[in-house]
Amino acid sequence: MSHVRRSDVVKADIEKCFDYIAEPGLAPLFLSSLYSITPIDVEPKGEGNRWGFEYDLFGVALRGESVCTVYDRPNRYVWEAVSGVETKWTYTFEKVEGGTAVELDVEYQLADTMLGKIADLAVIERLNEHEADAAVKNLRVILEG
Repeated sequence: MSHVRRSDVVKADIEKCFDYIAEPGLAPLFLSSLYSITPIDVEPKGEGNRWGFEYDLFGVALRGESVCTVYDRPNRYVWEAVSGVETKWTYTFEKVEGGTAVELDVEYQLADTMLGKIADLAVIERLNEHEADAAVKNLRVILEG
């Protein structure tokens, strides 16, 4: 399983950071390769919420369904894909001087047949690291604005 971890300090309240990230419909605003979220069962917010997603992995469309597995407001939010690509996204929030430390930890496994369509694993991992860098920077811009 591949792994990417990134963090940044956002000059915003911890609850604001958590609430924004834990709203599945807002994810395409900070994850540039995520181009569609389809609500399935998103109210009330919390563990068990489900939504469909469409993600562009470097030209290959990935579709699937995700579920929230941890909703510990305002400290931790986790969602996992239950179909499509095997992935787990963990967001951790911590109050720090001047705002909130936001950490994104992504674990993913791509099927071998999918890898052949895209590129070798090392290239995919570097591109995913770039995507994670952009996501935390986008969050900082959005939440501080």
